[in-house]
Amino acid sequence: KEAINPNKHSRITNYFMAKFSASKKSFNHNDYIQLRTLGSTDTSTVYLIFCIESEEIMAMKSFNFFNNYEQNDIYEREVNNYIELSGSKFPYFPRFFQFFQNKRSKHLFIEYIDGDSLDKCIKKFNFNEKIKILFEIMIAIQHLHNKKFVYRDLKLSNVMIDRNNIAVLIDFDRMIKYDEKENDDTLHTCDFNHNYSAPELGEGKFSYKSDVYSIGQMIQKMFLENNEN
Repeated sequence: KEAINPNKHSRITNYFMAKFSASKKSFNHNDYIQLRTLGSTDTSTVYLIFCIESEEIMAMKSFNFFNNYEQNDIYEREVNNYIELSGSKFPYFPRFFQFFQNKRSKHLFIEYIDGDSLDKCIKKFNFNEKIKILFEIMIAIQHLHNKKFVYRDLKLSNVMIDRNNIAVLIDFDRMIKYDEKENDDTLHTCDFNHNYSAPELGEGKFSYKSDVYSIGQMIQKMFLENNEN
């Protein structure tokens, strides 16, 4: 069933056939079954869920930090970023469905990308396939820049490769509007603990060039190194 194989059809084909929608849904805890954990960080855990009414597989990103102002801000930023991006129905981003919160946690419901993160599967691609993936990443970043966003956290692990070998950019919690650089930069996350990040990000500064720097670092990882992460 398509519910079990959500990427059966090409994301690009669906996009140009106007079938790539950003449909809105409403959820509560009785509307889905939690299947397994997909991954976790210091701020969130992502679960694979089955939506009972639509018989659809999705990803649920859960945040558990009601008493932490900075981490709550991360949640609010990602929600707002997804809401703004959802109108574009862009094939290189996950579809955003809904969000809700209760007394214990906050949740985002987004499209489940059936595949692997680029850091885990890069070794299986040949040169031409890597070029195609890099091109798709660059299109995604250009789209964000056209909408005046700076992604800031571009790295191999934030790119999913679906079953059709199409790159999908995930995790928009660090992404910030370029206009916000006029505000107090100390309010923004400065701790990017990876080699892909531009040096100025550690000082709370950012620009479109920060993402270009990260693309350069990804090129080095993808083509010039032994793909050790």
